[in-house]
Amino acid sequence: MFSSSTAEIVRDKIYRIARRRVPRDADAEDLTQKVMVVMVRKYADIPESEVFLAACGILRRTVQKFWTITETHGESSAVPADDTFLSPAADPETLMASEEDRRAREAQIARMTEALKAIKEPCRTIFRMKFQGVPTAEIRDAIRTGNEKENNIYLVYSRCKAHLRDMMGGSLGATA
Repeated sequence: MFSSSTAEIVRDKIYRIARRRVPRDADAEDLTQKVMVVMVRKYADIPESEVFLAACGILRRTVQKFWTITETHGESSAVPADDTFLSPAADPETLMASEEDRRAREAQIARMTEALKAIKEPCRTIFRMKFQGVPTAEIRDAIRTGNEKENNIYLVYSRCKAHLRDMMGGSLGATA
């Protein structure tokens, strides 16, 4: 088994590499922990000179899996609420090319605002958390009542989007 000093050095290096490949510190910490668990369980008997290379290989696969899951669950497209078109911080004058576009966008915002006011729970919570960029797993935990299966959140979110789309007249996108 490799020494604890070697493990600490490798852990720090793996964390720095992971931090450059994922968007949040918490994600990098999670990936680092996963790598170190695999190292201890499966590669405890390798020579200390090969520990870092093995950890890098595990990290590569772990990061690939992270991005596959993130893309599949739609979490990579989450944007901060201030960056959404509903944000008062977004200046419509700088975003619109013409008066017609500006009016169409204002109408779309008005329809979405009214639809969001009328929408009920758990859809309201799901949309609020999605706009805030909260990962799907945390949203699932926030709306869980105890009898949901693991991936029911995707079904609920899909139904909420369809309901919102229907309330807005068939489109969630900008109209021209």
